[in-house]
Amino acid sequence: INVYKSLTIRGPQTNVDPRPSQGSTRTAGSTEEAIVDGQGVLSRIFYLDADSIVLNGIEIKSGTGDMVRQSNSYTGTTVQYCLIHDGLGDEGVQLKECINGKIQFNYVFDIGWAGDGLNFADSKQCLIGDNEITNVNSDNAAIYIYGSDSMRVENNLIYNLVVGEGIKLGNKNGADAAHFGGWILNNTIHTFDASNTDDAICIYTSHVVVEGNDCYNNHSENGTIYLAYAIQDITIRYNEIHDNTLSTNKRTTSAGILLESRVFAETVYIHNNNIY
Repeated sequence: INVYKSLTIRGPQTNVDPRPSQGSTRTAGSTEEAIVDGQGVLSRIFYLDADSIVLNGIEIKSGTGDMVRQSNSYTGTTVQYCLIHDGLGDEGVQLKECINGKIQFNYVFDIGWAGDGLNFADSKQCLIGDNEITNVNSDNAAIYIYGSDSMRVENNLIYNLVVGEGIKLGNKNGADAAHFGGWILNNTIHTFDASNTDDAICIYTSHVVVEGNDCYNNHSENGTIYLAYAIQDITIRYNEIHDNTLSTNKRTTSAGILLESRVFAETVYIHNNNIY
């Protein structure tokens, strides 16, 4: 489905919470769902190419590329209350050049290698909030944001990741070190597969607040919260970091919170965390 005008597309489950952790009774494949199925043949399921497009209450599944994709500069894109699952090669949702966009209240699961669950790229002032994400096999993260400024990642539940970080803010190659990253607030990230040595939260961009997150039962080879590249002005506070079994296959100094050597450590403030 290619959308080239401002449009709201509603399924019969519009505004109905799909998240199991919130007691949802919605079931993937049910006759009560509006199902848009790529059947392992189609790459993109929805291509969004206008301002103010809203997807609400839809089941989106089995695409071989980004199942929901925006490629050009638009404002107000919203993907909410959707079941997004069985990705077969790329992201569940990727919105590029988005301004004031929202990805919220979705249940994202069973995303195959090497796709992220949810992704913003080259965007500004957007939100990824109140999503539940599980069983992701990502080359990057369940939630990956890069090339972007003033972003909010909050109140998400991320668990049982096969490969990849929980939340990655900033380009994995360090190109975003000077960006104004934003806020990572009140997320719960836990119980990665035993072989997954990626981080719960990694920060590769400057000007970020990491606050109120609960990270446990992870196995990072860096840090449960990991900072890298020449970044500055980072605040890490009021987080719970506990019951993690850290891997020492890569470095002997893996930690609850780790700053690698290029970080401007004198501008990093770490306080009021509970680490045990």
